[in-house]
Amino acid sequence: MSSHFTMPKVTVVIPVYNGEKFLPGCLAALTASTYRHYELLVVDDCSNDESATISRERGAVVLKMPRQSGPGAARNLGAQKARGEILFFVDADVVVKPNTLARVATIYLEQPTLAAVFGAPSRRSWMRVSLQTPSPRGSISQETRLSASAANSGL
Repeated sequence: MSSHFTMPKVTVVIPVYNGEKFLPGCLAALTASTYRHYELLVVDDCSNDESATISRERGAVVLKMPRQSGPGAARNLGAQKARGEILFFVDADVVVKPNTLARVATIYLEQPTLAAVFGAPSRRSWMRVSLQTPSPRGSISQETRLSASAANSGL
């Protein structure tokens, strides 16, 4: 690697609606990350609790939806405002492991054709989706399930 090598910036996007009960744990886990090159965006979907205040107090940039629109629209707003090379979406009730962001950044560096890494923590399996030679419809053409050991090691 060259001396000019830098790890990619990760933008963490958390959509939230009345998440004050779980949001502190999610934010605490992210701020305890071993990977420091990230920005934290919380998109408040018109909560009527203290979600926005909790987020700001823990160092997140808070974006406000103009009207309640659901988590998909909130994620889209976060993606539009992101400044990182990698988008990392996480729900407000999820607590990531300290090395999760580092692992995601490393995976993207090792596999430059990668389009997405996604998973369902409750299923203990994660998927990597990579773009190969574009298919006739321009769709994602390959999907690989990570092993259980990889899933349990921090992603």
